[in-house]
Amino acid sequence: GTDLAAELIELERLTGAKATNIVERVTCCDYSDTVVAVMKEKLKKQEKDTKGVSTILSHLVDFEVSDARSMSFSNGMFKLILEKGTLDAMLSDQETGIKNCIAIVTECARVLAVGGRWY
Repeated sequence: GTDLAAELIELERLTGAKATNIVERVTCCDYSDTVVAVMKEKLKKQEKDTKGVSTILSHLVDFEVSDARSMSFSNGMFKLILEKGTLDAMLSDQETGIKNCIAIVTECARVLAVGGRWY
């Protein structure tokens, strides 16, 4: 999420193309409120480090403390989901890993729009 935001900032800087021409919204989620706070600070720092670039990204990016096994998002809300290690982390738990991964995949399928992509 914040890596994508950084790339959008760089794209604006290099091309002058507005990030809003590429994405409508970016929602960064994590189970940990500490991790979400770090992501927010990282985005603020990225915007400060790119002088002269629009700060539209702070309005484009949402941060959410969320359990991937049971999310509060509407059905079909996302056109793209980037999963960055959550399933691998869950699979490290030999007792509940498979059950948790099934719940995560089920939830991602629910919030992914028809025709959407999951990477």
